[in-house]
Amino acid sequence: MSSKVVVLTTGGTIDKEYPRSLGGYAFEFGIETAAERIAKRAKAKLNVEKVCALDSQDVTDSEREILLSKILQSENTNFVITHGTDTLIETAQFLKKHVPSGTIVLIGAKLPEVFKDSDADFNLGFAIGYAQASPSKCPAQVRIAFNGETFDPEQVCRSDDGSFSTERYFDNPRSFTFEMRSLMNTTFLFAFIVSSTCLVEGRHTWTHPFFMRSQRGFPAHDFANYASDPEAFWALGASPNYLDIPDYKK
Repeated sequence: MSSKVVVLTTGGTIDKEYPRSLGGYAFEFGIETAAERIAKRAKAKLNVEKVCALDSQDVTDSEREILLSKILQSENTNFVITHGTDTLIETAQFLKKHVPSGTIVLIGAKLPEVFKDSDADFNLGFAIGYAQASPSKCPAQVRIAFNGETFDPEQVCRSDDGSFSTERYFDNPRSFTFEMRSLMNTTFLFAFIVSSTCLVEGRHTWTHPFFMRSQRGFPAHDFANYASDPEAFWALGASPNYLDIPDYKK
């Protein structure tokens, strides 16, 4: 048995229209939403509710709280949400943390619905079909639907052209670079802590860029002596044999 689906609209590219004011150049939000226009063309009986009409970059947790409240207070359990693509993932992740049951599918569009080549109709139809095919009573599942695919909001990224993909690290070089930089910083910090501990405890370690070759380690008082003589410290690292290292005493 199919489940009744409620469409909640929040604005975004999918809802934008040509400017109505004379000499206007920016897109505006009209009185009628994209979902309502699509339903009229398809002669579909959809329950459409407008939550807000904002560019997704202006959507904050305040709007997400309103969206969550509408979902929790509704008798229905299956929803489709139209949303701008810039922060669609953030909203999906927010809902995933707070919705206890039911199916929620979030969609957007690369072009406004009023454009001839917009993907709005296809994305909305696909999302409604997915939500209707889901049981009305089930553990919460929050999905992002785009171009015939659905994605877990925790395992997807948005590329610069507005599409969504699970190939997070390779489709989004910035995310990949950030993750690699974080990994390198963490590795460096770990190595620094271990090396510092070995210095203090006098253990054998590779704390020098050229690798120290002292089997007895490099006690803290030796480090203090070398710290006052940088040239000797660098020479230590280049020493080919640990026997060449002076044996400083306290």
